[in-house]
Amino acid sequence: MLAELVEEFGPMRNLVATRVGFGLGTRDNKTRPNVLRAILGETSESGAGTNDWQTDTIAVLETNLDDINGEILGHFIEKALARGALDVFHTAIQMKKNRPGVLLTVLCAVDDADKFSEMILQETSAFGVRRSTLERRKLLRTVVTVKTSFGDVAVKLGKLNGKIVQASPEFESCKKLAESMKVSLKEIYDAAARAVPTSDR
Repeated sequence: MLAELVEEFGPMRNLVATRVGFGLGTRDNKTRPNVLRAILGETSESGAGTNDWQTDTIAVLETNLDDINGEILGHFIEKALARGALDVFHTAIQMKKNRPGVLLTVLCAVDDADKFSEMILQETSAFGVRRSTLERRKLLRTVVTVKTSFGDVAVKLGKLNGKIVQASPEFESCKKLAESMKVSLKEIYDAAARAVPTSDR
């Protein structure tokens, strides 16, 4: 039935179940129950429309390292980000026999998990990679241009329930303007933050 009817697999989101049915087959599968559950439901508009946030699924790759050169680790992070990882970071941990180490974590699209797993195994001292998939919720994001006394700056806005709850000046835009105006980067950041309408935040 899965091969015949299913177009894609994923978490069941924004669905209000109206009926649930169970069926027991006669075949003895030995290793698993021969049971089918079917759910009939309707899409919930409130689940998708109440909040502006977006939902997706990402892969989380992790490995513990206690024998890697710091320069190699830094190079790996730069390379993974350049190849499309959503984020890469490492956390100090304590390993067996009280050895200090790092937990290397790579966040990436599910379809890229194999690519980055291979990259970890080839370019670090890891012998294995743990993989999990997690649901991620994120604010609806837009980039706008705000006017400051120094010039225009790009600012990333995050909205929730139609209101701006996050405003982050874009680094490259601020850096370019700071260099051209011969002022500190902090002054540009502060000016851009002030230029975002407070009534919308």
